[in-house]
Amino acid sequence: MVNIDNYKSRIKFEKISYVSNDFGGYTTTWAEVFTTWAQISPLQGREAVEYRTIYPTAQYIIRIRYRHDIKFTMRIFYNNRYLNILGPPMDVNNLHEELVILAEDLKSGQ
Repeated sequence: MVNIDNYKSRIKFEKISYVSNDFGGYTTTWAEVFTTWAQISPLQGREAVEYRTIYPTAQYIIRIRYRHDIKFTMRIFYNNRYLNILGPPMDVNNLHEELVILAEDLKSGQ
């Protein structure tokens, strides 16, 4: 049985969306899919170097109530930052009650 009292953080799931423009191409944007309560626990932190710039990153374990529509191509908005889902959500004990998601901070602008 899932203890929903542990779900104290509000998170928003977004999926990528393509909108056609006036030039026959498309623009990439993100659209909100749903908002839910979650339990978020930090897993690890590190610093990545890209183009001589240091970017701090952190990984999180996120627990939410079971949903069948979550894809690892989505991203999560939490606490004024975006998190990248690192793999398919895991159904805890295959009971369709709770999902565990591994996520990582995205650099700004992604």
